[in-house]
Amino acid sequence: MRWGVSSTSEHDPLGTALGAIIIGSAVGGCVISLILLGAYWLPRSEQLFGRIALGGAAIGLLTAGTTGFAISRRLGSWRGGMVAMIALAGAAFVGILTTLFDMFLHETGLAVLALLCIGAALAARRLLGRAPESHASEPGDGR
Repeated sequence: MRWGVSSTSEHDPLGTALGAIIIGSAVGGCVISLILLGAYWLPRSEQLFGRIALGGAAIGLLTAGTTGFAISRRLGSWRGGMVAMIALAGAAFVGILTTLFDMFLHETGLAVLALLCIGAALAARRLLGRAPESHASEPGDGR
């Protein structure tokens, strides 16, 4: 038995990895969007907003990596780390999208992007389900 992985795991490893990547990316992107949305009502000095934007990006990326690793840790530490890095890259992409949504739709765009991220995370939870039932006969079922 490897660290964090049960030898009798009933979970689909591909579904777990994809679900962890999508959820990690979406949660991290949502954090970035919400921090920038909250900064909208602060006084607009470039230095203050720059610090908030960089801090929000750092917190969002950390959240994405941590979430991706936590969800995928049953795959082992190496695969969990790889999933965390891909989730981090996905959150960075959402961070780039915040610029476009902010430029064209302002506060509404950031709120819409945060809601899209929440929806993606909720939809990706279905990927974390159990592996499909095998068609092999169970002991004692008479086959």
